[in-house]
Amino acid sequence: MPVRLFVGNLPYDATEAELREHFSAVGSLSYVYFPTDRESGRLRGFAFVEFHDQAHADEAIRLLNNQPFKSRPQAVNEARARENGPGLQKNAPTQPFRLGGQFFGGDVDDADDNRSGEVRSDRVDDSNSEGNA
Repeated sequence: MPVRLFVGNLPYDATEAELREHFSAVGSLSYVYFPTDRESGRLRGFAFVEFHDQAHADEAIRLLNNQPFKSRPQAVNEARARENGPGLQKNAPTQPFRLGGQFFGGDVDDADDNRSGEVRSDRVDDSNSEGNA
């Protein structure tokens, strides 16, 4: 079963060929992925590599973790499942909103207790008040 490793603290100019060569001391990689920044397209300074078996992955961690790669000590460890990051997060509280008298999003118990459907506004509209000339 394939085992994916996280490789961190990579220089931004690292290439797939260089990383494959670096890991070749342990065995051949079946997969290499360099995530890029959505905005700039630049590499993000880390990669994911994959070995065909656990033994090669364990050996790569043992031999290459904290060892220099292009003059930088790299972090090599088994990749973990992605945690919630920036942006919309699973099960994250959202701002409640009302649509047609019903509340959506957020924790309904913490939402505004005004569930009658009337529209509230903190803005004072004095355009129809008497006394304006």
